[in-house]
Amino acid sequence: MPDILQIRKCRMCENTHLIPFLNLPQMPLTDYFLHSPEEPEFLADISIHVCTRCWTAQTLHNVDVSEYYKEYAYTVGASAFTGRFMQLLAESIAQKFFPHKQTLNVIEIGSGDGQQLKVFKNMGHNVLGIEPSEILTRKAIEIGVPTLNMLFTEEGIEQIKALMPEADVVLMTYTFDHIPFPVPILAGVSSLLNPASGIFVFENHDFEKITERMEFCLFEHEHSIYLHEYSARKALAMNGYRVLDVNWLP
Repeated sequence: MPDILQIRKCRMCENTHLIPFLNLPQMPLTDYFLHSPEEPEFLADISIHVCTRCWTAQTLHNVDVSEYYKEYAYTVGASAFTGRFMQLLAESIAQKFFPHKQTLNVIEIGSGDGQQLKVFKNMGHNVLGIEPSEILTRKAIEIGVPTLNMLFTEEGIEQIKALMPEADVVLMTYTFDHIPFPVPILAGVSSLLNPASGIFVFENHDFEKITERMEFCLFEHEHSIYLHEYSARKALAMNGYRVLDVNWLP
């Protein structure tokens, strides 16, 4: 059974005054499959709190998912809708932020089966994936997308730089909300980027829309933080980033 570590302060700004927002009792891991009828199912409360300083919504517990992600198989690669979005995202990044650059160096953290990076590669760009799932890493390599099978950690940054010393784009699509300690990860992303023109592009669940639509299924043990535009801008500014645009794709 995965270990649980309780958190006592905001994951983003270390404020200790957090307001309880919602409690979901005895919830399982979302995408975990039991290996036998005798294996006990992991169940634990999910309590969402909101920081009164940076307004980041978050859980106050970490579940050790290092083993869980090795067999993680969730992918949207077969979705035609998602395929169109991936193409549009890649094209818009190149046209909007790098109109005069022919070839980009693109790193995707949580790159899954490599379908998003394959779009960039087909456009002539250099790509590198970072993916903890062994299953998805194999699928990415099979379609020609170079991928490191690892979690993105401070210790692994030098390994990434050895393959791609300077990135024009670091991309995270629905990965940032999985990160239990985002501040060192933001510093790590910054260290990978071209200091003059590199950009960090991330897509995550919008806390405002989750509550508006009552999509409480998105509150998971696997998700640590839930941002909305205000808290995202605040968090990024606290960590030395300048926001260029928000929600530029329909």
